[in-house]
Amino acid sequence: MRAHRVAMALTPGMPIFEAAVPCMIFGVDRSHVVSPWYEFSILGIGDGPVPLLPGFHFHQTAPNSDLQRADTLIVPACLDVHEAPPPELVDVVRSAYRRGTRILSICSGAFVLAAAGILDGAGPPRTGCRRTRPPLPSRDGRPDGALHRGRQRHHLRRHRGRH
Repeated sequence: MRAHRVAMALTPGMPIFEAAVPCMIFGVDRSHVVSPWYEFSILGIGDGPVPLLPGFHFHQTAPNSDLQRADTLIVPACLDVHEAPPPELVDVVRSAYRRGTRILSICSGAFVLAAAGILDGAGPPRTGCRRTRPPLPSRDGRPDGALHRGRQRHHLRRHRGRH
């Protein structure tokens, strides 16, 4: 049995906390719990070192082909939800979605998924916070917050918190 491959995509300005959490979950060998443990890669989108807030720099340690091989793609928080996410990251998310890769976003990383068009009009959670952006357009014009993929219909509100 091969290890489940998890790749995290980083872009300049991402907050270090949201990037550090997946490192602690997937990047620390816990093969005493389950074997094989995850194969974890951290990849910078773009050229050169990736600056993370507040002042860290990430140097590429894995080939970009790891993004294409990943079973799960992690998209940490974006720097500013009022600005468009980096087009390269949006392309990575779209490509992963087309391949059927599991995609996990952390915090405002959901805005990257929405910009990639894979959330089908769903906005950020509204519990205890005001809406920070106008509603995102639906891929197919449906206003019901449903994600349609092939013959399956997944309702986002009904499946939150489930695997």
